[in-house]
Amino acid sequence: MGWASGAELAGDLIEVIKKVVEDKETRETIYYHLIDKFESHDCDNMCECVGIDKAYDKVYYTIHPAALEDDE
Repeated sequence: MGWASGAELAGDLIEVIKKVVEDKETRETIYYHLIDKFESHDCDNMCECVGIDKAYDKVYYTIHPAALEDDE
């Protein structure tokens, strides 16, 4: 069972984090934990958040390198 609105909520959080946290490395650290927590709570569609912030994209593809190949 997936968490239907999880990626939408995560996307909203990513937009806020991108506006508030200027430092890219800090955002990457936050996104690593955000992805981990959402996925550990059965949100399996975090790929839908790719494209909101390049810092998020970097972390997402580091965690899920096969997804990068799927997007090509």
